[in-house]
Amino acid sequence: MKHRCKKIALFSHFSKNAMKKVQKIFKVRNYSAGSIIFSQNSKGDYIYIIVSGFVKIFRSSNTGIALKTLSILKKNEFFGEMALFDNAGRSASAKAITDVEVVACSRKDFLELLSEYPQTCLVIISMLASRLREADKEISALTFQNSLGRLAMILCDLASKHGVKKNKDILIDIELTHQDLAEMAGTAREVITKIISTFKKANCIKFDGKKMLITDIKKIKGWIY
Repeated sequence: MKHRCKKIALFSHFSKNAMKKVQKIFKVRNYSAGSIIFSQNSKGDYIYIIVSGFVKIFRSSNTGIALKTLSILKKNEFFGEMALFDNAGRSASAKAITDVEVVACSRKDFLELLSEYPQTCLVIISMLASRLREADKEISALTFQNSLGRLAMILCDLASKHGVKKNKDILIDIELTHQDLAEMAGTAREVITKIISTFKKANCIKFDGKKMLITDIKKIKGWIY
C-alpha cells in the first residue's frame, strides 16, 4: 500500500507524516475486466484512484439502451469525486476495461484529509478544470463536427493520452472495439465502421492485433473543422 500511494500524483506533495494518514484511509481494491465499479445514480460514498489498468466512465439514457462514453481513465487518475462533494447520486457509471487495481477512500475520511491538508484541494481543482475543458471541447464537437470529424478528434485525443511511439506510428495502447468508439463519438457502430474504413483507405490508420496504429496523425487532423 505504501509503495502504491507514494507514486500517485494527488499525493506527490505530501510529507511522510501525511502519507501515513493516506495509507491508513485508502484501501486497495481489485476489479476484473468488464466489471462495474459503480453505477449511475447510485450513492456516492467513495473516491477511487487508479493504480493500474483502464476505467471507462459512461452515462446511459433513461431507457438504458443508449450509452455515451465520457472518458477513459488510466493510472494515477481519480474518479468518483463529484458525489463526495454534493451528496448527490453518481452522475455516471464506472467500468473496468481491463483488470484494474485502485485505492479507494470513503467520503468521510477523504473530506477529513482535505481539511487537514487543504493544498490537496488545489490539485483536485486543477484536475477538475482540465476535465471541464475536455467537456467543453466535446460539446463543441457534438455541435459543430460531423461523425467523421468527431471520430478524428477522438483518435487525436486517444493518441495524446494513451499513445505510444512505435517506429513512426502512434500505437493507441488500449483495445477498443467499434462499439467503444461509437459510444465515445455518440453515433452508431455502423457509422464508425464506415469511417474507420475511410481512414484505412487513406492510409491514416492500421491495426496491430486489436490495437489501433495511427500512421498519419496530420491527415486525421485534416478531417477536423
